[in-house]
Amino acid sequence: MQDRCATSMIPAGTRSVWSQVKGGLRLTGIVLMVFAWLVLAFGGAAVAFSKSSYPRTVGWALMAVAGAILVLTAQRWVKAVPGLCAYGVLNGLLATASGHLGAGASRTIPRGSAAMLTLMFAGCAGLAVPLASRRLTVFDRVAMLGVFASFVLGVVRDDLSIPACAGIFVCLACTWANGRLRPNATAQRRKKTRGRPVPE
Repeated sequence: MQDRCATSMIPAGTRSVWSQVKGGLRLTGIVLMVFAWLVLAFGGAAVAFSKSSYPRTVGWALMAVAGAILVLTAQRWVKAVPGLCAYGVLNGLLATASGHLGAGASRTIPRGSAAMLTLMFAGCAGLAVPLASRRLTVFDRVAMLGVFASFVLGVVRDDLSIPACAGIFVCLACTWANGRLRPNATAQRRKKTRGRPVPE
């Protein structure tokens, strides 16, 4: 009650400025956390898959922590998956036209392979749209972990880009199938519940 009275005594302009400050601090915190996660994930991948002064087990441990964070916070970032897949489609189109991966001219790729990557990313984007608009299950979160593992594999190994993209597609297809089957299972459980006699 006292907090409400104190808040009501603050001028409207001051409350507006304070809300903007809180929004800015929240956004800054989110950006810093995302940056820290990227450092954790790709730093771990660099240690695990390349020559380093650190043991490979350190890299795998960092990736395991990044994967656990990813699974626990999946509901917050899953809405970005269709956009990331659309970005993959754009990169695939550029690679198909130029024959190069990304901006580096040294990373060449056959145009047929680039076209295949483009099609798979387009399929991934379509499969991710319904996933971003519903509540995630444990199965969905595990599938997101598979998406993460496949993505890291494709980043650290250019020669495995197509298998990695195929892994992303399979994981997202599993989440799509899970989303399609879950309403039917829920409806069947409701029918069974309605058919049971009410205990006296």
